[in-house]
Amino acid sequence: MNEANQPLIMITGHADALLDYAALCARLGGLGKTRIDELEKTDPNFPKRIAIGQIRANGRPARVAWLESEVTAYIRDFVAKARSKDFKPQTALNGAEQPA
Repeated sequence: MNEANQPLIMITGHADALLDYAALCARLGGLGKTRIDELEKTDPNFPKRIAIGQIRANGRPARVAWLESEVTAYIRDFVAKARSKDFKPQTALNGAEQPA
């Protein structure tokens, strides 16, 4: 755990925090679980979830998390695309069309 009581995972010698749904939602500007689930299904660049809890009877993990470094990279890539001339408003994270 780090000072903020975030669980850490070691990857290639570097500590990386795990973000739960609440932390992921906050990092992505307040998106909800439904929109995050949609992004996971439709955006191949969206960070992959990690099962961190026991597997339930239905075969799904009890808890999931995302690597903070992957989420940060995703946000940086999104901002770079949003600032480009070829940005299409329907690709906005919140799914809403943005004014041109």
